[in-house]
Amino acid sequence: MPTERGMTAPAASGTVLAHVDTVLTPVAHELVGRVRVVGHEADTGRLDVAPGASG
Repeated sequence: MPTERGMTAPAASGTVLAHVDTVLTPVAHELVGRVRVVGHEADTGRLDVAPGASG
């Protein structure tokens, strides 16, 4: 999934993003409308989220 979204190493491997399907799939439906991405740092694989929906 991360590579399908244009993310590359190290973001797609060696971080929580490498396990995104295992970590987020069971709860993804609960996150819709509750969190929004506010930043992504490709060098470290850091993904920042905040409460609330985008838009």
